[in-house]
Amino acid sequence: MIVNTGLAIVRRLAPDRVVQLSYKSLRVINTAHTASGSSSRDLGRFANGIIISIGRRSYATKPASRPKAHTGRTTTKPRKKAATTAKSAATKEPAAVKAKPTPKVTAKAIPKSKPKPKPKSKSKVKAKAKPPPTRRLKKAPTPEQATKAALQKERAHVRELKNIALTKPKLLPATAYLVLCSEVSKAGHGALGKETAAKYKELTPEQLEHYNHIANQSKVANDAAYKKWVLSHTVDEIKRANNARLSLKRRHKKTGVSPIRDDRLVKRPTTSYAQFLKERIDSGDLKHMKIAEMSRLVAREWKGLNSGEKKKYEDLYNNDLARYRQEVKTVYNREVSPPSKAAAAA
Repeated sequence: MIVNTGLAIVRRLAPDRVVQLSYKSLRVINTAHTASGSSSRDLGRFANGIIISIGRRSYATKPASRPKAHTGRTTTKPRKKAATTAKSAATKEPAAVKAKPTPKVTAKAIPKSKPKPKPKSKSKVKAKAKPPPTRRLKKAPTPEQATKAALQKERAHVRELKNIALTKPKLLPATAYLVLCSEVSKAGHGALGKETAAKYKELTPEQLEHYNHIANQSKVANDAAYKKWVLSHTVDEIKRANNARLSLKRRHKKTGVSPIRDDRLVKRPTTSYAQFLKERIDSGDLKHMKIAEMSRLVAREWKGLNSGEKKKYEDLYNNDLARYRQEVKTVYNREVSPPSKAAAAA
């Protein structure tokens, strides 16, 4: 009822402003009309003022408070205080900024520089130096531990020498007896030993000729295989291998270690005494003599020679030494240190 009455009044006076009125505005219009009993003309003026104020309101302004009851007065003109205050604020000159008083510098305000620390004397530095860390002394090994360590070291050295010594290729049996032993082992007739030796003695001439023929063929094949294996290594490798084999035989008492035969290796020079010994053996005067007796006899004869007689064998040694130096330089690409006089005379 309230809404319909207020809406009818406004619709009659201002039909184009009906949409702008809210429910509260319509209620105010209706309340003023019933309370004052004013005419419709005065009510229309009041509604028109409310419509105008609603049109001028913006979101920037503070929302209006609840309107008071209508006293019958006409609507007032819009306030222009905001514009006047803005103009007055613009006309006023900004006040001068007061300069802050500079603080007075006193003697207490200036920080005093700290005195530099005196350098410490070297004697004090040395006195404060940390002592060197003490090393823990290792306990002396027991005899059992020492023996075990020496054995392990020797085994490691033997393994290293064996790697340097090279492994010869496996060769075929090169004698009639070895050929017979290989046949017996392949057939599996029993262990090699007295039975094989007895069987070898019982061979007929035809059987022995057969085994000798096989052994000769094996020799030819072995020589070819051995030469091929030797040539697959350099001269330096063969030389180092022979040195390792010699060390295994002398120091570690290893049997079955023979030097590798290689024609490329440089033969060492023959000493003057060896030249004399060779000459005495080739003469045939020392036949059917034991090696020990022959060695003692030749040594006495060598000591009995004068310097003129020894010069012949010394010249042979010098010629052989020149040959050795030339071959070492060509094959091994290194120089030979001059030998001592004692080595030349030996």
